[in-house]
Amino acid sequence: MRFNRLSRVEGAAYNSSAREFARGCLEGTRLGVLEDIHGWIRTGGTLLFWLNGVAGTGKSTIAHTIAQHYDSEGSRGASFFFSRDQQARRETRFLFQTIAFQLGNAHPALKLEIARVLEDLSILTSTLRHQFRRLIIDPVAMMGDSFSPAIIVLDALDECEDEDAVLHIIELLIAELADRSLPLKFLVTSRPHIQNVSVDDAAAQFHLPDLRSAMGDFFVLNLNHAERNGHRRSRPDCVLPWSHVNIWTSFRMQQHSAQDPRILLPTHTIQALAPSDTMPYGRCNIVLVNDVDGSGDRTASTGTDRESHTILSEI
Repeated sequence: MRFNRLSRVEGAAYNSSAREFARGCLEGTRLGVLEDIHGWIRTGGTLLFWLNGVAGTGKSTIAHTIAQHYDSEGSRGASFFFSRDQQARRETRFLFQTIAFQLGNAHPALKLEIARVLEDLSILTSTLRHQFRRLIIDPVAMMGDSFSPAIIVLDALDECEDEDAVLHIIELLIAELADRSLPLKFLVTSRPHIQNVSVDDAAAQFHLPDLRSAMGDFFVLNLNHAERNGHRRSRPDCVLPWSHVNIWTSFRMQQHSAQDPRILLPTHTIQALAPSDTMPYGRCNIVLVNDVDGSGDRTASTGTDRESHTILSEI
């Protein structure tokens, strides 16, 4: 059968033998973030949920819990848990073929649609974007309302050998899922540092429609909040001195004293947090890295409205 021509990665699924000792969250733990994810799954809107955090914060445990929960509920989704411990699981080459294989085995009617698509075997050696569209999006769309909603979990993208994989997959998902109505939801986890993402893609990814104009106000017009009376002065399509940025959602920052630049002040953590019940607008500690090469050697912090030397490191 043509369907079996799909190249799939053994051990990628949440319940594979390669993850024999992997476990989900302990009962009664991580309730807040789990409820956020369940709420996103239950409602309409965006098809992509990106959970990011530094190493050791439980992202994979949460991802395992979600994959296991909806598998046991009969949602019959798919999962790919990246890992540096296995060569095939630290590559993205067969990511979407593996997801298509899992979905097809869980949904017999979808399996037939995917097999029909594979009349053209050149798809198997095409770009990831083309594979995603032809092996997953198109077959699911063809099934219409007969396809029950499914959850796709992609865990630990940062475990890939290719350092650009996180950005590439996130950008691909954003572009291909935008403005689509599909019975699919994608939960993606990774560490927080994203390199060399375009300003407009960053705005879409973090739901910041005025990011470009905000950067224009601060870095081009040199206007702080008081000087612009709380209103954006730059156009949404304004030209910036750079086209791409590096993004950290959590890092350590250390400043020199304003009174004596020879004195280093104690380090502190800058962390952006999403809105929650206790913080309706999230935590607004946001630093824009004003550096052409993205090294972060100099930044402008919205908290101080002044340029300062910094030392940045992931935590």
